[in-house]
Amino acid sequence: MNHLKQTEFAALAQAFVEATSPLVSGRTINIMAADGTILASTEKERIGTYHHGARLAAETGKPVIIDAQNVSRYPGAKEGANLPILDNGQVIGVVEYRIALPYNGL
Repeated sequence: MNHLKQTEFAALAQAFVEATSPLVSGRTINIMAADGTILASTEKERIGTYHHGARLAAETGKPVIIDAQNVSRYPGAKEGANLPILDNGQVIGVVEYRIALPYNGL
């Protein structure tokens, strides 16, 4: 997020989730900072809360898939796919897309 302040990134992220969710049948979309803080969400009550799955995705640079069997290991998380957002090879955040699991497309 070198070019944007976190508040600017959060505003862009909220516009993105609101515009994108209707295109994917109204599924929940969240965008988190690399520290796991939810910056934008179609579930607005979650904004500002912590998402452990997102933090792990940011730390490892790899997707973190959360399902019914492992959701209890990820405080603040719900079932879904957490994918790192990269800028010039650096993780700047994470996007979570609530998908029907199991999903073998990732």
